[in-house]
Amino acid sequence: MTRVELREQRPEDAAAVAVLDNLAPDGGMISFGWELHVPDLQTTAGQHEHCVGVVAVLHGSGEVVGHAKLSTGRCRVGGRELPYALLGALSVHPDHRRQGIARALAQWRIDRARDRFGPDVVVVAEIQSGNAASLASARTWATQLVGRAVVAPMPMRVRPPRRDPALEVRAALPGDLPEVAARLTEFTHGMELARLHSAESLGAWLASSPLAEPVNHYAVATDTSGRLLAGMGLREEGRLRSMRVVRMPAALRAANRLLRIVPPGGVMRNVLTDKVWYAPGHGRAARYLWETTRWRMRGSGTTVVATYDPRGPLRDALSSPPWFPTTSFTLAVRSPVPLDPTRVIDPPP
Repeated sequence: MTRVELREQRPEDAAAVAVLDNLAPDGGMISFGWELHVPDLQTTAGQHEHCVGVVAVLHGSGEVVGHAKLSTGRCRVGGRELPYALLGALSVHPDHRRQGIARALAQWRIDRARDRFGPDVVVVAEIQSGNAASLASARTWATQLVGRAVVAPMPMRVRPPRRDPALEVRAALPGDLPEVAARLTEFTHGMELARLHSAESLGAWLASSPLAEPVNHYAVATDTSGRLLAGMGLREEGRLRSMRVVRMPAALRAANRLLRIVPPGGVMRNVLTDKVWYAPGHGRAARYLWETTRWRMRGSGTTVVATYDPRGPLRDALSSPPWFPTTSFTLAVRSPVPLDPTRVIDPPP
């Protein structure tokens, strides 16, 4: 193994991490890297309760050759409320792979999570389909490989959706947040890894931004009497970092020539959906909210991205047509309470 030192990421590491993210794209079915517009740790501001980075630096030169993030919060597993630790954004310099650095970065984060939360912390990693190296690394610490979350990117609409006179779409108001939190809790009841929401946590998320302007938004669909029927969180990720697609399978490249999900040049500015719910019997309202979002957010990015368990209720509301290219990921989990593989997963953001 290359002699490296692992330590917590510092502000002065931001430039080196940005370079590494470009050199070490994800090795899954769709290979992509990131072009950062703000320092790396600020790209997830507000998404979780806490986020920390770790870097692997070469002895002697101090060169950053590995990087990863750890994000924490609280979720429900098996009906219990437990802390979670999401292992994300791992990258290793191509010249230093297969030398144990990825495994060491994973263990550093697991140890940090256990030091903070104790043995009951639920450790989670999202592994894109086709990323054999990350899957092999996860098998060294995970107790389960569960679920399959679909990642469905959709281009912005070039014209507005057909008007539905029974529905209105608007930004959520501060007075809506208690009901939105309650609806989210009801909607995700029984889902594994469902995060916990309150009016206060939603307000903090909306206020969190590394820029002078908000990057997090919440939209709702109502009936003509103003009753809330569906809600959707939106994050302008493209203002914080752009996704640079490096490689796609031949079939996806051919589909993309027609569908134009990945723009010419391969750089995507994504708007991410999160915290989505709809009232029982009102999937149509969620679909209308989704299509309206694809129109109204057209100035904020190239693509709206939905992530969901295809066995769950969001499949019909957010799914793309079957001929649209998608990718997926498996969840590697280490949990004191085994996840029920028959239950729907609420994928971490």
